[in-house]
Amino acid sequence: MKVYKKYMFAVLTGILLVVLSTFFYRLLTPSGNSSSKRSDFPVLKSPSMCMTRESSMEEQLEMSELVVDASVLAVYPLETRQFVPASGTYEAEIYEKLGITSSPYSVLKVKMKANEYIKGNAGDTFTMSIVAFGLESSPDFQIGNRFILTLKKYTDGTYTPVTFVSSYFFVAEDDKVYPAGEESWTQKFSGMELSECVSEFEVIDA
Repeated sequence: MKVYKKYMFAVLTGILLVVLSTFFYRLLTPSGNSSSKRSDFPVLKSPSMCMTRESSMEEQLEMSELVVDASVLAVYPLETRQFVPASGTYEAEIYEKLGITSSPYSVLKVKMKANEYIKGNAGDTFTMSIVAFGLESSPDFQIGNRFILTLKKYTDGTYTPVTFVSSYFFVAEDDKVYPAGEESWTQKFSGMELSECVSEFEVIDA
């Protein structure tokens, strides 16, 4: 009987130690699910070489063909293309005076996985093109990054942001949404739950 009591005491002591160690570990270890905050993400600025006008949310949704919650699948190497102005245009006249027929510009292509479409549909995956001056204002895309995006069709069949900055909304790991820029209309979404943000977009686009 004494041996049995000693055995049970040892077992119960072991269980207690495990419970206590787990408790203190969780207490002292920062949670991986800690709340996100705006400072976790960069604040994007409009291109320094461009004059931009702040568009309203209604205007942006009207101009967009896609409004989508999407994650980055791949980031492709920067491409260089040649811009050739159409004959008879103001740009063509300027190019003729400069003695040139074309000029180079850069395009960054990003493959995206659609998590949920709020407006439009481009399938399970689609390609986003960040063009020329837009590269100065775009996020540093990394695989796994998640965004709400407002996009329009680009000339090569891919999609490109409607505006330089306010087309991007960061989505944190805890499903909180943060606007990429500082445009006044976007700030109401800062820290909003993803589901609530999607509902807001749907109501305005209805």
